[in-house]
Amino acid sequence: MPLDRLSLILRYAVFALLSIAINWLMQFLMLRTIPGASAIYVALFAGTGAGFAAKYLLDRNFIFYHTSSDHRQELWVMVLYLCTSVLMTGLYLASQGLMYYKYGECALYYVIGTLVLLCGYTTKFILDGQFVFKQSADGRSSSAQA
Repeated sequence: MPLDRLSLILRYAVFALLSIAINWLMQFLMLRTIPGASAIYVALFAGTGAGFAAKYLLDRNFIFYHTSSDHRQELWVMVLYLCTSVLMTGLYLASQGLMYYKYGECALYYVIGTLVLLCGYTTKFILDGQFVFKQSADGRSSSAQA
């Protein structure tokens, strides 16, 4: 059921915050359970992966209401979604890496990361609507075929 614009924006914002929370929780857990200097790499990878998976499923099912016709199309949609995530994720990882090595794990680490993620999600929403989950004439999502 398509939502009015304000409801859609609010739902998208809640989902973005939820995926950020999942990302932070995973990073927090990894940084406390993995010893050594490599902990930050594992934390960033695990947090980013968990946040991506959650955001994809939420966007696919509750923002764009996408249903794939087969596994091939689903894989293609996921690849397109991943492509729109690359720039945001790169900026996010670079900012988090720099913040961690400059200041360590502190409040600023999470504040900067959250701001980068929110800017990235805003851009991503626009790109996903135009290129990943294209709308057909009846308002249903019909992504481009592979």
